[in-house]
Amino acid sequence: MDKLIILDAGHGGRYPGAISKAPDNYRESVFALGVTWRLFNYLKSMGYHPIPTRGADIHLGESLNKDLLYRATFANKCRADLFLSIHANSSNKNPEGCFGYECWIYKNSSNGNRFANGIIKSFNGCFPDRKNRGIKESTRLVVLRETEMPAVLIEAGFMCSEEYRWLYDNKDEIAKAIAEGVHMSW
Repeated sequence: MDKLIILDAGHGGRYPGAISKAPDNYRESVFALGVTWRLFNYLKSMGYHPIPTRGADIHLGESLNKDLLYRATFANKCRADLFLSIHANSSNKNPEGCFGYECWIYKNSSNGNRFANGIIKSFNGCFPDRKNRGIKESTRLVVLRETEMPAVLIEAGFMCSEEYRWLYDNKDEIAKAIAEGVHMSW
């Protein structure tokens, strides 16, 4: 297959992302890293060439903006064919009522949309009882705006509700669903 895919485990280090409620206090950055390494193995077994942006729960820049720019610049320097950023969502509005998965792409990115559609379709098949929140577009997300290849930011579920337990228990299944969605999109 020889397609190079950058796997970005969202957040990390001093930028933990969303944190589940006490007593567990699970960090989005640790969840994303767990999914990313499993995704790495699935994609490699399918013949792709995955490269992670980080291998531990560390930050990649001295400020949040530099951290995000590093991830996009790294992908561009690698001349990647695809950029995937793994996340778990959060919301301040009615956090207990937040459930489901979604994908974000750069506004009007037809190639990003193709991969996001494949991932959503795979999630629909693998997790029929989970809520599909669809594909959303943005011009403000640095890792989507600054990458020069198709890029998808995957929000696998919510850390602010009880869904965080499902996320942590299903990291392998989430990684497999992403890999299958990517594979069907090529």
